[in-house]
Amino acid sequence: MNNLSVAIAGMMLVLAACKTTGPAPARDIPTAMSQAATTLLQSRLLHATSIAVVYRGEEFILHRGELETGKSNPPDDSTLYEIGSVSKTFVGLLLANAVLEGKATLDDPIQKYLPSAYPNLQSDGGPIRLRHLVTHTSGMPGMLPLQVNEVLRDFTAHATPAKLNAAYADYGQPRFW
Repeated sequence: MNNLSVAIAGMMLVLAACKTTGPAPARDIPTAMSQAATTLLQSRLLHATSIAVVYRGEEFILHRGELETGKSNPPDDSTLYEIGSVSKTFVGLLLANAVLEGKATLDDPIQKYLPSAYPNLQSDGGPIRLRHLVTHTSGMPGMLPLQVNEVLRDFTAHATPAKLNAAYADYGQPRFW
């Protein structure tokens, strides 16, 4: 299970632990988070989790486990998690709102929003358009850098987190572009 799945599962368990009969006192949130983390870490596929809740302006953050089993390296506030599936929903909503407000069209080429032309960003001989990105039909690779796609073929492998960390160690905006 990848970091995204861990994060989403953690959020879902925390939300499920909240009672719908009324607002829970803030002191119950850390207890619910702790119970959710304990439940998550009982899975043999999970060995670390981070859970964050903002309730009435107060932040609650919990990190448990080890990023790599046996290395005493627990997650912390600087741990990076993939949020692709969650962000897809928000990006789709933002794009829909931009279209409704007349700030963008689904047929806008993505080059319109990039700092340079990037003529290599094409699909079937034409520019990749916002429509292609939001419907995942652009033909672009699932993950960058490209070697991450191979690593994630077996995302449950014990070595996957370490391989992902290595792939992203020197990866930044210049290599992305």
